[in-house]
Amino acid sequence: MSAKKARPQVYVVTRNKRRIEHNNYFSEESAKTRAEVLRKTLKKWKDPDSTKVEVVQTSEPHKIW
Repeated sequence: MSAKKARPQVYVVTRNKRRIEHNNYFSEESAKTRAEVLRKTLKKWKDPDSTKVEVVQTSEPHKIW
């Protein structure tokens, strides 16, 4: 059995459990900054999803759609 290669941990920003963009963030702080900008924009538009924005840590970002 072959050993799996350790994949780097990255952060993605999601809205309602779905990715908002294809960007992967290598620092949690930069992902949180992007999430906060999105939250402010959604609040400005009075979108109820503004409370559903999250930062998710993963080693398989391609599996988060």
